[in-house]
Amino acid sequence: MKTAFSNILRSMVIVSVLAVGFVLLPIQPAHALSQPQEAALGIDDLNANPVGGQTGAQDFDPYRVARNIVNFVLSFLGIIAVGIILFAGFKWMTAGGKDEQVTEAQTMLLQGVIGLVIVIAAWGLATWVITRLAEAVTGQS
Repeated sequence: MKTAFSNILRSMVIVSVLAVGFVLLPIQPAHALSQPQEAALGIDDLNANPVGGQTGAQDFDPYRVARNIVNFVLSFLGIIAVGIILFAGFKWMTAGGKDEQVTEAQTMLLQGVIGLVIVIAAWGLATWVITRLAEAVTGQS
């Protein structure tokens, strides 16, 4: 029984890590032909400012960074909560009518659903707070 549980848990961790990797994989269109070759290599910037060109520091947005971190962490926690729900369903289905295992699976299922609700509420609250802070500091709506 312990071996089956550890195998299932190991499989859930692997699937969760892979799911997070694919969800967070940056998918962006290729703009290979959208700018001239010199602009793509940064040659124009170097010719205009031979001391060093642009640093990119003016593009730094701390609110975007905070939002990305919150989204990453809460996405991972959401995947774990869904994994708990799926495992509880599997446990319930394989209980074989044993009341103790069914009750344990129901408790686990309820805890997983409560966890998922908390994660979704935390995401909504964090997104709202970060948006309002960005609007208050930058003055843009």
